[in-house]
Amino acid sequence: MNKTLKITLISLASILGFVHLVLLLACWLILTPARLTNIVRNQAPNFISCDFYIEQADITLFKSFPNIGLEIDDVTLVNPMKDSPSDTLAYVNKCVISVNIREFLKENNIIINECRLNEGYINLFTDNQGATNLDIFPPSEPDTIPNESEFTYGIDLSLLKMNDVSVNYTDLTNGMYASLEDISLMA
Repeated sequence: MNKTLKITLISLASILGFVHLVLLLACWLILTPARLTNIVRNQAPNFISCDFYIEQADITLFKSFPNIGLEIDDVTLVNPMKDSPSDTLAYVNKCVISVNIREFLKENNIIINECRLNEGYINLFTDNQGATNLDIFPPSEPDTIPNESEFTYGIDLSLLKMNDVSVNYTDLTNGMYASLEDISLMA
């Protein structure tokens, strides 16, 4: 390669790096934690049907690199069943969800390819009729075909990671009670 071509390529790479840095800075300024938290709170009912509480949400670039991530602090899912031993279905101190940015930008697909739950507890419950408190997710198959401009969603639960999460299980149908403390699950 000649010297002029090398200088041109280095200049082009520098310009692209600068543009990338400016875009990241703009995203960080536009999507402040307060704004992003409101967006997450408004979008959460599209993914879960129970009541919930979210303290704060923020974008993470380094914890989920090369994907873009969302870090959510103090997530509480309210138990939708009245007779459950606990009013809380789940509490997670810190949840990090990462999304494949290429799929998002090119295909309008929001594919969650990692979900990390740090410090919390989950209270699973099945009542006498066999109904469970885990039925908080909307149907996986939509009733209508989405328009091309709409997003499609997906999650690969085989990539779920947990650190220091306790699980309590009560099944009134079978008379089963179980408790697992401080689970660490890494894929």
